[in-house]
Amino acid sequence: MKNQYFGDVRDLFKYDLIQWILTEIPSLQRFSFIPMLTEYDPKRRDGDKRDFDSAKEDGRPGTNNEKLIGFLKKYGDKDKRDFTKIESYFKSEGIGVVIYKGHEYFDNMSRERYFKNIAERLLHKSLVFVDPDTGLQVKNLTKKHLLYEEVKDLYCHMGEGSILMVYQHFPRARSRHKEYLPRGRSNRLREVTGDLPICIADNEIMFFLLTKNSELKSQLARVISKYKGNYPKRIKLYLLLIITAGLVGTGKTTVAQALGQKLGFAVISSDVARKRLAGIAPTEHRFEAPHSGIYSSDFSAKTYKKMFEEASEILSRGESVILDATFGRKEDRLQAWELAQRLGADFIILECVLDEDNIKARLEQRLATETTSDGRWEIYELQKQSFNAINEFSPQQHFVLDTAQPIDKIVELIWSKL
Repeated sequence: MKNQYFGDVRDLFKYDLIQWILTEIPSLQRFSFIPMLTEYDPKRRDGDKRDFDSAKEDGRPGTNNEKLIGFLKKYGDKDKRDFTKIESYFKSEGIGVVIYKGHEYFDNMSRERYFKNIAERLLHKSLVFVDPDTGLQVKNLTKKHLLYEEVKDLYCHMGEGSILMVYQHFPRARSRHKEYLPRGRSNRLREVTGDLPICIADNEIMFFLLTKNSELKSQLARVISKYKGNYPKRIKLYLLLIITAGLVGTGKTTVAQALGQKLGFAVISSDVARKRLAGIAPTEHRFEAPHSGIYSSDFSAKTYKKMFEEASEILSRGESVILDATFGRKEDRLQAWELAQRLGADFIILECVLDEDNIKARLEQRLATETTSDGRWEIYELQKQSFNAINEFSPQQHFVLDTAQPIDKIVELIWSKL
């Protein structure tokens, strides 16, 4: 970060979001600000985005906070820009704040000492905000970047009741944005901390939020979702509810499992949920007559209800999820969509299709292996007659996948569309 950036519309988003989190989660006792301050750069014009009236018209995050806007407007002159002044604003709002190192400039040579000397109390029951100039590390590392190992160390030393928040600047090229989403830096953060972060962005800057406590994470996810509701035009959470759909034997489970593994998403299987409700092992077969036993309409309704309950819990923790089921009824698909809407998640349906020769071969092969599915050809023929065509979603939400392709290719195709 640089003093020359202080008080622009990006700062409005940053400090408004921090204030919102601290206000909505009273167990957090302070705002621990860990800047990675770098010197003034006369070649850069960053920090000149100060048209708050236009920002309000555009629905940019933070523009509902008139008091914060009034405070930041005082620092329009470059000579007055000093990021430590934000301390007085938070104190006027009754929020405790500690700014680590103040005006000391950050450099690569002393970075190990810089992070090592952070007092333990700043990591206890605190919103710990790390503000690098650019964001997380890249191949050509500079003092503008935060190392993943530094995130890991802060996370390890952080208390159970704290939240670690990291600033990330989006590159100007929108084609590179996917590097920062679940498959990219979010997943890398999960690898080093064990926690998949909650992500919130406005297509210019992004924040990663990490916690240790599952209850606190669920609370944080609700708070962030509520914040998004204040600025629906600009805020993006990058939270996904994905459902598969298609006839038996079309490869729904293979797609769901491969995608879940690639993106680090939880996968909820209707086959597993159904048999757990029945009190039997997932791989125990029940070749019952169609629409009877555990495949009756009532039992199927219970299965979908259980899947939606589990998905709701996962989404409430700020984590994305995939539901692996036939979703042959329009009502069930719309219920999944409504769940995503309610919890602030984007919704995607993956319709799996396959030619009948391949389906028949797969179903015959499946009967000879240990699998959770009880699918067979006569079930396929019945589903084919009763399956409700999927026409209720836009092309941006509805992807049709020919699963005769190699699974790696299918996963890459899905990712490119996401």
